[in-house]
Amino acid sequence: MDQEYADITERSKQVQLMGRIYSNDARVITHNGPASPTDYGGLNLSRKLLDYTKSHQGEPKDPRLPVRAFQYPDGFPDARDPQWGALRSLLTRRWSTQVWMVQEFLLNKELLIVCGKFSLPWNTFTQLPRLAADGEVPEGFVGRSMAGTRIPNSLSVLDVLCAEREENPDLNMTVLELLQWCHVMSPTDPRDKVYAVLGLACDSDRLGIIPDYSMDTAQVYRDTTVRILEMHQTLDILSRAKPKIKFDGQKSQLRVQGVILDHITFSSGRLDFFTQGPTGSFDRFRYLYDEQLRSWRESRSQAEAVEVFWRTLIANIVYEQREASSEVGEWYSAYVGLLK
Repeated sequence: MDQEYADITERSKQVQLMGRIYSNDARVITHNGPASPTDYGGLNLSRKLLDYTKSHQGEPKDPRLPVRAFQYPDGFPDARDPQWGALRSLLTRRWSTQVWMVQEFLLNKELLIVCGKFSLPWNTFTQLPRLAADGEVPEGFVGRSMAGTRIPNSLSVLDVLCAEREENPDLNMTVLELLQWCHVMSPTDPRDKVYAVLGLACDSDRLGIIPDYSMDTAQVYRDTTVRILEMHQTLDILSRAKPKIKFDGQKSQLRVQGVILDHITFSSGRLDFFTQGPTGSFDRFRYLYDEQLRSWRESRSQAEAVEVFWRTLIANIVYEQREASSEVGEWYSAYVGLLK
């Protein structure tokens, strides 16, 4: 499908078919671009890394793997070898952050990644950042060019979602959940932040979101937000909204443009118990409870101050993002009783 030059009406219709196309195809081939002789060294290295994890599965981790200064074991090239840079370059190509990759990876199990004349299993690249972070393979391919980028995050998202799909073929994730997972992905067209997950979501039909490229990005985002708010009756989607922050010319005045959801009626001031007072988790907690809570008691009853305190500690949220009930307060009181 020609997403760049296709007629808007045709493009809107074709996008609705993408989920069905990926699901029903015998095989999906993702092209990762051309490959130079140096790139082929990186591709061969990626296979060697995955073969190493398979052959050493269940064994204790080699402590030399995360340390770049040492010669790597089992025939891996030296940390300064250009093969590591070649693999890093392959991982930082644009394909890995494209949001449409999520559908390609999740809807067809016969996915093949092709780079030049080289073909790889679909999960080759997605596993590598996780394996390096866990110390299961050398981390020579994780260099400065990947630091602070979306590459490791986007590959990790693909890795986690694919693992979830393996355990639960139905997936059963809502549009909101997929938007939260895939916010690190970078679509060519920002409207595809929404449209690219519709073919995966279990509630897309009920939400009634239909791809329409005649709408501008702001319209698409507003319409999606309103539909999610009306259906799910939760403000979770607003947690991703970022306020606009500006300083004046002398940087003496800060202006923030956003939406007022509530007003703070009381502030305890800065809590310095991590830089002052005793050390140790129990002693710190007792210090915070005895010293910092004292100012709250001056303006509230004892019961109100205690409730404000424990709800603040847990952000008033418990398992599955539910609001904390009074039962949590009973657990807190029992915990404080143990400290005393």
